[in-house]
Amino acid sequence: MKITALAVAFLTVASALPLRAQVVAAPQPASVEKPKPSCPCDSSNFKPLTDKARAVEAYWDARRSYRSARTVATTAALFALFSRDGGLMNEAQNTLSEASSKLFSARTKAEQLGALKVTGDDVDGTIEIKLQKGVDYTL
Repeated sequence: MKITALAVAFLTVASALPLRAQVVAAPQPASVEKPKPSCPCDSSNFKPLTDKARAVEAYWDARRSYRSARTVATTAALFALFSRDGGLMNEAQNTLSEASSKLFSARTKAEQLGALKVTGDDVDGTIEIKLQKGVDYTL
């Protein structure tokens, strides 16, 4: 009986000890990250020389404010849903639509001047900026 009790006690203690897993980790594939969009107009030394550069600068500012407004409006909309506040929901929609209209007008102007090309969505799409350093802007 003592041997059985000792064997049960030993197995109980041994089962609490961590066991080494004999699993070989699969090699991790190299993660392909989408490059973060950047613009020369992000620099504090950016000085536009032409209307093209000023249009790109206005577009980039409108894009940045749209992204911020989208985040704030989404948060406000979720809060409005939880609190059942229709006024807050309308205010969030109005803020987002204002930022969207500014972004659309800035994009249209920049595309008409040939300063940029946007493929897909303004925020998540591909943006090709067609400015030449020294001609359109200086840093």
